[in-house]
Amino acid sequence: MQKALDSAKELIADCESGGAKYNAYMYPTYEEVFKESNNWENKEALWKHRWYAGSDGHGSSNGNYKLNRNDEYFLCNVNKFGAREDNQETRLTWEGCISGIFMPTQHLLNLYVQEDGTLDPRFHESFTTEWNANKNYIWDTSAANMYDKDESIVGTELKKGDLAIKFVMPQDEDYAEEKANRHTSNYLMIAYDDVYNDQKHNVNMQYNGMENQFRYFYPSLNKHNSSNYYVANASKKRNGNLNATFMMRMAEVYLIAAEADIYINGGANAMGYINKVRARAGAKALTGTATVRTVLDERGRELCGEYCRFYDLKRTGMFKSSNYLEETHPDLAQFFNPNYALRPISTTFTATISNGAEYQNPGY
Repeated sequence: MQKALDSAKELIADCESGGAKYNAYMYPTYEEVFKESNNWENKEALWKHRWYAGSDGHGSSNGNYKLNRNDEYFLCNVNKFGAREDNQETRLTWEGCISGIFMPTQHLLNLYVQEDGTLDPRFHESFTTEWNANKNYIWDTSAANMYDKDESIVGTELKKGDLAIKFVMPQDEDYAEEKANRHTSNYLMIAYDDVYNDQKHNVNMQYNGMENQFRYFYPSLNKHNSSNYYVANASKKRNGNLNATFMMRMAEVYLIAAEADIYINGGANAMGYINKVRARAGAKALTGTATVRTVLDERGRELCGEYCRFYDLKRTGMFKSSNYLEETHPDLAQFFNPNYALRPISTTFTATISNGAEYQNPGY
């Protein structure tokens, strides 16, 4: 831990003095980190990976489109609504791509609610909550009933480019107005509590006694969005995302320093490191003494979708019992098994040796 703290402090010192030794850098604003124009030469990324595609690379359309596929995992199912369709034109836009598989939990979204009840600015920078129509659409009776609209909406037209879907958080300034007009607005309005249940810390599967159609629409992480594609096969919508993905960036170093400081010094300097990251994002400063949970929550806000959460939970002991999951994700807690703190070893590898079963991790 001392080495971790020392290394982090050395990088921080370099970052704050101009980066002469290690070229360490943190963008002045959170928005700049994920601007597509900063992607390939991202100055905050300490380690990133870029892809290449072309007629002289990978050898086939199959190979050329299986590049950076992170953009495919986070978009909600916007095409469930009739004003949206999956087409090649849309897939090549920054807000396009296919529907994903990762939905933010109730716990994650509530991490962005600050102590004064306002939203951490990183929420709307990190998540897309509005989508425009990509086709002309006329509301019919079936859709009006499905999405709890007033019958007066039937026959109303949405033109391509009009606002089609809007997810609203309780902390948004227009939340009350949007809820008041939700049954008559000509776009699909989804309120946070249509989808999420704060009492049960989960997702509402039912709405008015029927399947909840609103749960298909939720804030969609946009850190991996792209409009930089190699079109391998347009007719099959095979597009290779050429954007880089970041394995580690400078903001995380501050959070590493905070966590290590807690272990070594009882957190005497930890909150200072955390608030450096928060100040850059325009978030309110935290007060008091930082704990490991403080760091864990801040990592959730700053690094969500950057593929480090499992390791964070494992490293901080949250998989030693079901307590953490019971608090934050009770639906998942019922399947808790402490053995799952270790990932299974792929049978692709164990099958190649005669005694492969002896090398599998416990519980699998």
